[in-house]
Amino acid sequence: MPLTKFAGFDWRELRRLSKGLRFFPTRSTRHERDRFRVARCLVMTGMLVSCPFRLPASDKSPFTNQEQLEYVVKWDPPGWMFFIPEVTAGKLAFTVKEGAADEGSLVHRFQGSAISTSSLLKVNDIFDSASQGTDLCSLRMLKRTHEGKRHREVEVQIDREKKTARVVEKDLGVDPPKTLRDDTIKDFPVCATDLLGALYRARLFPFQPGGVYQILLTDNGRTQEVTLKPIQKEYIKNEAGSFSTQKVEVQSFFGGLFKQRGAFYIWFTEDARHLPVKFEMKVKLGKVYGNLVKVQE
Repeated sequence: MPLTKFAGFDWRELRRLSKGLRFFPTRSTRHERDRFRVARCLVMTGMLVSCPFRLPASDKSPFTNQEQLEYVVKWDPPGWMFFIPEVTAGKLAFTVKEGAADEGSLVHRFQGSAISTSSLLKVNDIFDSASQGTDLCSLRMLKRTHEGKRHREVEVQIDREKKTARVVEKDLGVDPPKTLRDDTIKDFPVCATDLLGALYRARLFPFQPGGVYQILLTDNGRTQEVTLKPIQKEYIKNEAGSFSTQKVEVQSFFGGLFKQRGAFYIWFTEDARHLPVKFEMKVKLGKVYGNLVKVQE
């Protein structure tokens, strides 16, 4: 899902909130409407990072089975939109499910959900990912996105041995569901990570100051190189607790997966868990950010 395909904000509702203010446009262009569609950040900002790094078998994983992370996501409008208050966009939840053995290699299962809580947003998305071994290479990714009237399902099955990826996309908004895409991609990378598994794969990095990490991310059968750069240490305090963290900047070669230009940061704890306790993405209209509110291990 490219970041430019934001969905969910009700332009008419924004217009109602600004009724009586002359400088707010009474007629909107398509470009202006697109600038307000930041709801997709609710889903994406927590799922954008990964790393080509193999955790030694003798080392302890930073995450455990049944670990649950919950975030509250907010949209902070720019200063000139002072007539619109900060909006609580919704909630993100991530869960580690107990893995299963596949040909002698452990398969980790990750689940995620994004649910809107604002009347301006209509999002109810679920994600299910399977990643293989200590390198957490993606094997399968299922996405069911329900955003406004749009209801889609995308499933990607990756065969690492044959270097192929099968992508099936369906429109679930019609009865019976309509298949929109059924492609098999050849010469697929042996090891790439999907948007959900990437959140956990990133936690394998030590994120030493001055380090630069090249990674590979896949979404809907496409792949994109991403760079992670630790910037500085910061102390973060939120509902989940107080944490000493490394602030990490996530950069991509724009024009592929990520067409929305803007700074994106994630704060990882410096302890062995490397918990992502905060994220922030600057967009054309302000910023979208999320804070960890609950950890269950």
